[in-house]
Amino acid sequence: MQTFVQVKDVIDYSKMIHVRLRNVYESINEINQSEQVKMFLDYLIAEQHRSEALLSTFEATSQPSLLDNWMQYSPSIDIHKLIDEQQINPGMTLDEVAQLAVRYSEAMIAFYLEAANETDLPKVSSVFQNLAEMERKDNLKQGRVASFKEM
Repeated sequence: MQTFVQVKDVIDYSKMIHVRLRNVYESINEINQSEQVKMFLDYLIAEQHRSEALLSTFEATSQPSLLDNWMQYSPSIDIHKLIDEQQINPGMTLDEVAQLAVRYSEAMIAFYLEAANETDLPKVSSVFQNLAEMERKDNLKQGRVASFKEM
């Protein structure tokens, strides 16, 4: 756990994670043959692009006073480590990709909730709670899309 980070550092880390997740999904998409899995991966890739854009827009439109706030601790969840530890196999099934996406999404939710708890400022906490809620909704949509593809 790193001490004394700014809100903008946590947002930048989040953007970096979404880029990394997009790259993971793209690499799986390159080696997988199932059309259903490719369609689901295309959806996941688009979701990561959307999240990256949302975070970039948030940074560009937020007041510097919000982004420059200091937090005593950064969230302790190391999503890079989680990504590194996941087994990526050629020919992953739709269920395996969906489970992978859920693990990543749940880690992002926990990351944002921890960030929300690491500040005493309600406005900053609200930002991270909103990001956690966005991830929850994305997680639910991913589940619906994956179950639709199985039909």
